Amino acid sequence: MPVTIEAVTRKLAGRFVTEHFVSGGIHAATANKAISGLSSYWEWLAKRGHIEDDANPWHRQFLKVGTGPKGEDGQGIKRPFTDTEVAKLIAGITKQPLADMCRLAALSGARITELAELRVRHLTFNEGEDGTDLSTFRIVDGKTDSAARTVPIHSSTFEMLKARCEGKAASDFVFHELPEQSHAARKRSAPASQAFVRERRELGVDDQMPGVRQSRVDFHSWRRWFIRKAVEALENGAQGFTAWTIADVVGHSKEDGPLPMTMGRYPGVAGTDALRACVESVRFPEAKKRDANA
Repeated sequence: MPVTIEAVTRKLAGRFVTEHFVSGGIHAATANKAISGLSSYWEWLAKRGHIEDDANPWHRQFLKVGTGPKGEDGQGIKRPFTDTEVAKLIAGITKQPLADMCRLAALSGARITELAELRVRHLTFNEGEDGTDLSTFRIVDGKTDSAARTVPIHSSTFEMLKARCEGKAASDFVFHELPEQSHAARKRSAPASQAFVRERRELGVDDQMPGVRQSRVDFHSWRRWFIRKAVEALENGAQGFTAWTIADVVGHSKEDGPLPMTMGRYPGVAGTDALRACVESVRFPEAKKRDANA
């Protein structure tokens, strides 16, 4: 690469991406982080007048994620946990706050970053006049415009969340054990994410493909598993919610799918009963076994 900023052209930037990332076998997501950093630096240079505003050679140089090696089942690199893996992880992970975070992620579809930022004021514990549970937690910020949402608290996580909120101020974190990060760019969820990798591997839950740095399963696989189980519930005759409700629960945009205006923008978010029916349709594998023996 040239030693001056002005000499870095789009062609040279493209060659750099090919030689250092593509040919080097670097995962697309990892490469894109580096490219994003370079692009941000060039944007700063333009803002300070060191280069022309339209002279950023890193624009549109990002690699397409998901084009790497595929499994024999035809799926992409990342996947949901299997029920067997879920049972093993729930039984095997006992350290806090990771154990509680796993349970809540599995029964809500929430992202790890969303769980780490939950504060006591985001949770509401209510009971309707007819005795129905109206307890919810609110995601106030997230990675997309659709991420902000209200999620019913699953009956299996109610007592855990109630206990975590008792005696705390409204501004306190629900998962208070997570340490504050010294660097602003490091997310509050980072220690939990790293701990999960260690625990998962120790329990033998992994899916590493040749030539791929990342495992096909990670903490986000809880979210994938929740969505899969909710879909399976619908396929098995569950009532009270639709596929569109699942998108509302997990914070996916309904306007990116078919009938975006009719089913996404116009009707708004699904009703409380539908959201709760969706959440409660998901059960841990061991819970199903107990029900079968009852």
